[in-house]
Amino acid sequence: MEELIKAVGPLGLWHFRLYEDSILEEFRQAFLTERATVEDTRASLEDRLPQILAELKPVRGSKLREVLKQYERDEQSILPNRRADQLPAAKRSLWEEVASPETATELLALIRQGIGLWPCARGVRTLPER
Repeated sequence: MEELIKAVGPLGLWHFRLYEDSILEEFRQAFLTERATVEDTRASLEDRLPQILAELKPVRGSKLREVLKQYERDEQSILPNRRADQLPAAKRSLWEEVASPETATELLALIRQGIGLWPCARGVRTLPER
């Protein structure tokens, strides 16, 4: 095995050096694609965050509920002819508020609570055993 590594190793390094630029470009493109995917996902979540929070039903008196209610007031105050340029800013503000440590902790607790309500999380089988 050691002799094989000694024989093939230099050939592999020579091959890498020969195609180094194209290999590095492939890595760059993969990274850019991954980054774009992450940014697209974040933008989609930011856009849907008001509906997601409403479905989770934050507890009265919680910071999360307060932030959602403020967003809803802000959204309702936007004039119809200004929605296209002001609604994204309101959603961005909501996103930033939810990202604060206190609110993020509440959100995580709500999500965990919601997961606990699913039958599979309680050990209830949804499919018959074979």
